[in-house]
Amino acid sequence: MNTPTSPTKRPAVFWIQERLFWLTSERGPKFLRVFLLALGFALLAFIYNQRAYRNMATPDAMDSAQLARNIASGKGFTTRFIRPLGIYLYTNAHPERLAPSSTNQSAYDPAALKSGHPDMANPPLYPLLLAGWMKIFPAYYPIPEANPDDTSKKMHWFWTRGGSFAIYPPDFAITVLNQILLGIVILLSYKLAARLFDPSVGTLTALLVAGSEVLWRFSTSGLSTMLLVIIFLGLVHLLVSFERVCRDSINQKQQMLLYPIGLGIILGLGTLTRYSFGWLLLPVAIYVGAIAPRIKPHVISLLVVSFLVTICPWVIRTWSISGVPFGVATYQVLFNSPIFPGYSLERSLSPDFTQVSPPLFWRKLFQNMRTVTNTEFLNIAGSWVSAFWIVALFLRYRSSAISKFRFFIIGTVPLLLIVQCLIRSQQSEDFPVINSENLIVLLTPIVAMFGAALFNDLAERIIMETPWDTTTLRRILKGAFIVAMCIPFLNSFAPPLPHPTVYPPYYPPLIQRVSNWMKPEELMMSDIPWAVAWYGNRQAIWLTPDPTESFLFVNDYIKPIRGLFLTPKTMDGRFLSDWLRAGDRTWGAMVLEAVVMKRVPAYFPLRHAPEGLLPEHLFLSDWPRWQK
Repeated sequence: MNTPTSPTKRPAVFWIQERLFWLTSERGPKFLRVFLLALGFALLAFIYNQRAYRNMATPDAMDSAQLARNIASGKGFTTRFIRPLGIYLYTNAHPERLAPSSTNQSAYDPAALKSGHPDMANPPLYPLLLAGWMKIFPAYYPIPEANPDDTSKKMHWFWTRGGSFAIYPPDFAITVLNQILLGIVILLSYKLAARLFDPSVGTLTALLVAGSEVLWRFSTSGLSTMLLVIIFLGLVHLLVSFERVCRDSINQKQQMLLYPIGLGIILGLGTLTRYSFGWLLLPVAIYVGAIAPRIKPHVISLLVVSFLVTICPWVIRTWSISGVPFGVATYQVLFNSPIFPGYSLERSLSPDFTQVSPPLFWRKLFQNMRTVTNTEFLNIAGSWVSAFWIVALFLRYRSSAISKFRFFIIGTVPLLLIVQCLIRSQQSEDFPVINSENLIVLLTPIVAMFGAALFNDLAERIIMETPWDTTTLRRILKGAFIVAMCIPFLNSFAPPLPHPTVYPPYYPPLIQRVSNWMKPEELMMSDIPWAVAWYGNRQAIWLTPDPTESFLFVNDYIKPIRGLFLTPKTMDGRFLSDWLRAGDRTWGAMVLEAVVMKRVPAYFPLRHAPEGLLPEHLFLSDWPRWQK
């Protein structure tokens, strides 16, 4: 009887020979180049994070992160960061919830703060991406320093500087995700430049994007900008493909009609990442109509319909919750306007819109135009390549694809400038350039591409007129150009190194320590509620306009406020403007009395304060929770 024999094992030397043969074959070198480039980018990111990393600083970044954590934990699109304006919108859209229940008083929840306050400020795409990432990496990290009584736990050395807290691990995990997205941005930038110009311009473009100081800062900010740049580059790639199909396949109408559908979907995804991205529908519609004039009504109709189909489910959801299509963001154009200075509109429980008129928008537009054109616009790519691209836009090109695409960019730039000026809020004042309202930064890869194309053309002209070795001279010129354009990025590695903690006002161990005094279902009020929601994982409402009427309205009719947490954002206010001239019953007067007189005003219900926090911080509670 024949017995089956096991196959003989091949010696390891054969496996090694096969791998070596594969590496020397056609696909091997390409794989090796990609691997080395990815490894080089990872090494660059590691060095940058060691030298220039900082924790999250902007409210929008922490807001998106805490929302993503709620999604990842199965709580849906509910938020722990409560905006008074959100309470106003929700109660206006659901007036039936304001009627108190005679049978069950504990079920009274007019603003859904007990059952889970629905988010009305963020588009869904970026929080969903973060939620998926948080399934891999932790979304909450208990900081040992937040519990000084427990000395058994210590942070890993990577998260500390000099033995003290420095880096919040979930913040760093979000940075890693955004730096992966930055790598995709570099790849897409190379593909676009190589497609429109040639591979040498593509290489220059990729290096310029990789050396863009502003993109690296956005990659550590926690904002959705990296995802939005990828969507914008995807939109541009599809526009270039549509132009080529219209030029080469004039009679293939069915194939041409597929592109507007794809463009509408991409525009919709961008809008679901940042609402202001939806304004790009205007230049895209004009562009596709000009590219395909014979089927202009069809392509524009398909573009608009596919765009609306993509965003409509989310708009309907937000409208049903808040009564307006984009929730809190619907009023973005009024933020930091003459009638609602600073954050006053977002902190208002009963805003007065009777003074809103068209001249208000013109005033805000022209007032912000000076600032935007002098800062964000001149710093588009985070380097000096901006000077090259402006010249390159107005040159004549042999390629019809480049010429047509150039007109699309020329039309897009003023639109983005106008939209950015109109939606500009106090966040742009507090966090210049690195904020969620910066739309000009989307053009960074385009700026790098046209700047690289112009320099490449100038360099080739110089090389043709010199008797020296062309290969060596070409490398010297391009190397010098890259180094010169990347000086702002290279300066990030120079001393002194910034501390990763963004203090003032954020010190995560203290925020987490104060939050741990509160029960998970209790409500706190703070001047940094986004940080309390993210670092402390507690529900926090933004500081109301005053500590009397508006505070008591929330406390008595919405949900009891069990704690008040103020940071240097309020405690370090201007003595004359914010404290002395603010009035008797204001937050400034209350802070002044707490710091100078060491007492709480008689009208304020929260009267217990722990020792050791003044004068930088103030925490008041309904009972001495820190003694439990």
